[in-house]
Amino acid sequence: MKNSNQIASQEEILEKVEDTKEIKISNQENNIKILDQIKETSDIKKLTDKQKEQLAQEIREEIIDTRKFDTFLIKKFC
Repeated sequence: MKNSNQIASQEEILEKVEDTKEIKISNQENNIKILDQIKETSDIKKLTDKQKEQLAQEIREEIIDTRKFDTFLIKKFC
């Protein structure tokens, strides 16, 4: 027979699996960036390795786009 600690642990694992599925399904269905779905650090921990790679790429693209815009502003107004 399982004790209450084991049951709680299984429930916690199921919650984490469901959270990960939720992020994955949401991203696939709506074609929303993973970066837009991250609200706190615990959200990153829920991602699969593949999703973390995609998140890293989205962050790189965001940095590059920001730098391009900064360069445009500097050239236009300075």
